[in-house]
Amino acid sequence: MAASEHPSDMPIHVASSELATSDLKRLSDWYGRTLGFEVIDETSSRTVLGLGGTALLSLVHDPDAKSAPRSATGLFHNAYVLPRRADLAAFLGHAQTIGVQLTGASDHLVTEAIYLDDPDGNGIEVYWDRPRKDWPLGLAGDIRMATDPLDLESLMIAMPPEGEARLPAGTRLGHIHLKVADLAAAESYISGVLGFAKQVDYPGAGFFGSGGYHHHVGANIWASRSGAPAPEGSAGLRSYTVTYADEEGLSSAVERCLQAGFEVQESEMGAAATDPWGIEVQLVAAS
Repeated sequence: MAASEHPSDMPIHVASSELATSDLKRLSDWYGRTLGFEVIDETSSRTVLGLGGTALLSLVHDPDAKSAPRSATGLFHNAYVLPRRADLAAFLGHAQTIGVQLTGASDHLVTEAIYLDDPDGNGIEVYWDRPRKDWPLGLAGDIRMATDPLDLESLMIAMPPEGEARLPAGTRLGHIHLKVADLAAAESYISGVLGFAKQVDYPGAGFFGSGGYHHHVGANIWASRSGAPAPEGSAGLRSYTVTYADEEGLSSAVERCLQAGFEVQESEMGAAATDPWGIEVQLVAAS
């Protein structure tokens, strides 16, 4: 395990994602106003957003993009992890101030999380990790997770005197949660090909992580069991980036992709493949 417990310091992590939208300006402005994301790079057809100079989300313009059916596979949510519990409290206060409609607030035992949707209906989770020593374990040493109501009163007590309207610069994409058609196929790809270990079994879902982290990738069939990939040209998730600690880890992942029958192409960053749900996966090395 890495000396740090942060998800982005594990041997494999998910660094960023890319969404297609028919209204680039509206979505970019929303992420700026609601999450405090800054424009890192911008063209007429693409905007890269992030915090503190770290890219977290790319938005690509597709004027014909339309919402996919609810039963289609694809994105369940992008999940942004905050450095401190106080940051989550500050974000909750900010969301209330600007009138953001939350879709949920949960205590997952290992995390506390707030949920919302962007204007295109892409799910977002904002959360903080409890210290790893406090994660509950089962008899076999497996990580236990649940979906309990979040104690909002307790969280608000943790709000700093002057809460920031933006997420802090240390925010990262802690995990990505996917809607899949079949959990066995998801495990075969996320674990067997990408290299994440199965960490948590959950009703209708599986959670996969690296370095003992509860999950860098989640997969569920709650609305997408036996579902088809989103139609070509749909709005929503187009790609996500999986980062390996070094070139050796990247090379091993590429080899597993090829052995499993997935086509791999060289990309500007490293390699690119398409997952079983039609989503491009950028495979890169941190060093």
